[in-house]
Amino acid sequence: MKVTGAVLRIERSSSYDGEGLRTVIFLKGCPMSCLWCSTPESQKFTNEVGCDDSKCLRCGLCAKLCPNNALQPDTEGVPRSIDGRCRGCGECRKNCPVQAISLYGNNMTAEEVVTEIEKDEVFYFHSKGGFTFSGGEAFAQPEFVSEVFRLALERGINGTVETSACVPWGNVEKVLPWVSRLYIDIKHMDSACHRRLTGLGNELVLENIKRIDSCGMQIVIRVPVIPSVNDSVENIVATAEFCAQLKNIVEFELLSYHKLGMITYKKLGRKMALKDIEPPSYEDMLRIGEHVKLTLPNLSVKINGGEI
Repeated sequence: MKVTGAVLRIERSSSYDGEGLRTVIFLKGCPMSCLWCSTPESQKFTNEVGCDDSKCLRCGLCAKLCPNNALQPDTEGVPRSIDGRCRGCGECRKNCPVQAISLYGNNMTAEEVVTEIEKDEVFYFHSKGGFTFSGGEAFAQPEFVSEVFRLALERGINGTVETSACVPWGNVEKVLPWVSRLYIDIKHMDSACHRRLTGLGNELVLENIKRIDSCGMQIVIRVPVIPSVNDSVENIVATAEFCAQLKNIVEFELLSYHKLGMITYKKLGRKMALKDIEPPSYEDMLRIGEHVKLTLPNLSVKINGGEI
């Protein structure tokens, strides 16, 4: 039986999320609900339909044509997904007279994903690149991710994983044999703050990072920097001090908060919780980076991919 997974989309020629040029496989579904999430369409495990209300005619044609009755109008007549019903057939998007519909999610087999990865193989060869699983949360679909790794490695293509590490250890354990380096986010060192910001505490995250480190896995720690939320000196230093205990950390990266997901929130009929917060300046990021360097003087510290 073929192994399938819930895929959001596949992006090509990324210069982030690993060495060289990357093919990034974004998956659907995440245990966290971060207030600053830039890909809200990745949070749910099920397929979703988005609608651009500035284009929508409120004609109801999409809902009428949906074979799974997956759409219903909101109070303004804009079609919204009913959780769990969309099967990704695309009838709504295909028949929308003003192209207002977006589809988020697609069930793919591991073989289909590897076929897409192979299309970029020439770029991997020249740049020492490969593929990267991103989220959602890749470790939430361990059987699927492991099978993609197995098939890709048979073809000589290496991969890596971006993760929140907020999953049961058994999920992580299934994927680790296939990976040599992991990119792991630490959102906040205070568990109560972490819960308020993401919906879950951080105990599992930190414990999993320690266990991954004990397995000899190369670790890149990433911290999304959100002004007035997790950018205090106290939190940044606490994060760096935690990382100082890790034997196999190879890099610490600070990632600037941004608002690139705002349009998608609107298409999904959701509100962006931190829409009034402005992204940090480079000077602010550099200041934070200097605090990290004081605690981790011998480690590579980066800001949005660039070395300090």
